[in-house]
Amino acid sequence: MKAEYLWKSRISGYITEFLDTFRLAGYKYEDQERKLRQFDQYCFDHEVPEAALPRETVEDFCYGDEYESQDTRQKRLCLLRKLAEYMGKSGCQVFVLPMPEKTFR
Repeated sequence: MKAEYLWKSRISGYITEFLDTFRLAGYKYEDQERKLRQFDQYCFDHEVPEAALPRETVEDFCYGDEYESQDTRQKRLCLLRKLAEYMGKSGCQVFVLPMPEKTFR
């Protein structure tokens, strides 16, 4: 049996509400939950303040791993944009990353 993840960061309530909202709309959001668990741990480790997503935190988490593919980075960036927009609607101080220009192969 899969162990229940224990959310730790000060913004964990917003993350779980965000996931619940999308699941109520019919999305599974399994991969996204895995990425948000990583982000929760990152926020816990870096002591991100309650009800905020500082620019430095968002950028470091999205662009920190140089070895990742552009597609992986893009998925993480889109997910954190959605989370930031959700938190912003709740009155939190957030930084929403701008969408990078799409490159065609």
